[in-house]
Amino acid sequence: MGYLRYQLFVGIVLSTLSIRAQYQVNGVIKDSLSTLMFANVIVTNQDNQIITGATTDEGGTFNFFIDKGNYKITISLLGYSEWVKPLVVDGDINLGIIIMNENVSNLKEVSVTAQKTVFERKVDRFIFNVENSIVSKGFNGLDAIKFAPRVNQNSETLSIIGKNTVVVMVNNKVLNITGSTLDTYLKLLRSDNIKKIEVITSPSAKFDAQGRKGVINIVLKNSKGFDGSATAGYVQRSLPNYNISSLATFSTEKLTVQLSLSPNKENRRFDLDNNFIFQEIKRNSDVLRVNNNESIFGNIDLDYQISKSTQFGFILNGNFSNTSELTKSKTYYSQLISQKIDSTLSLPSKDRSDNDY
Repeated sequence: MGYLRYQLFVGIVLSTLSIRAQYQVNGVIKDSLSTLMFANVIVTNQDNQIITGATTDEGGTFNFFIDKGNYKITISLLGYSEWVKPLVVDGDINLGIIIMNENVSNLKEVSVTAQKTVFERKVDRFIFNVENSIVSKGFNGLDAIKFAPRVNQNSETLSIIGKNTVVVMVNNKVLNITGSTLDTYLKLLRSDNIKKIEVITSPSAKFDAQGRKGVINIVLKNSKGFDGSATAGYVQRSLPNYNISSLATFSTEKLTVQLSLSPNKENRRFDLDNNFIFQEIKRNSDVLRVNNNESIFGNIDLDYQISKSTQFGFILNGNFSNTSELTKSKTYYSQLISQKIDSTLSLPSKDRSDNDY
């Protein structure tokens, strides 16, 4: 075939990229004297559905990201009149300083309802009383957590501002799951069943001796009887994909048992066509790769109240997954001038891995 004098590589990669721009909205909330902490900032659409929200930090500041569109923003805090304005988003918006006016006419009501406060601050933690808030119904657990103080709402993963990592607990028991598995479990929880969310910024040494971790403890309501929820999703690309999540809870006066199950299947297909041109020969390679990932996550959570001060419980998590890859490739060698095929090479292969833990 002689010496190789030149080589031409032609690669064709087909891909789709979907970009959905979001814009940042921020501001500072104050009264006539100082900044206001724990003010609720809620954004609704034209159908009055809640789209997103935030709570102000120690400096009275808030920020969130939202898609382009027309909305209504409502800011509320116990003892102050609501601040309501239309919000037109077509770029980043700085609302500046927003002044809240005290609601003097409702001082009596404030003194009566103060025991049902939404936010509390203690030495080592912030407490978000979900059952007293606007997210008490119709939200999943992951969305409800994002309304809690010190939780980073703009992070892709669950995080606490100023902390490197987060430990998540339910009823004071650690969930030993992370990433997408943790997100799936939290989405199964309903805000209707959550009493409060504790954001512990100074946990005990058993969690973090160096002070770099934060803890989020979800306290569920002690409701009696049977309750359940289920969600399902289906995505059709070149191959079908689906995910199903289910949660069931049974409670008596002393016993609470919670079961969750989440099967998922993801398929991806890749096609690649490579052409190599040599001095006298042309080589064409067609490669088909199909990746298949199937997984099932299961969880059992049991609590038994032995006495008012003693409780026994445990959490069992299981994740079963298998991944397979099927590759088929065909390579054709042909004369460059006549285009006559000299030979064909086929290389099928299949790999599989199972992971149970």
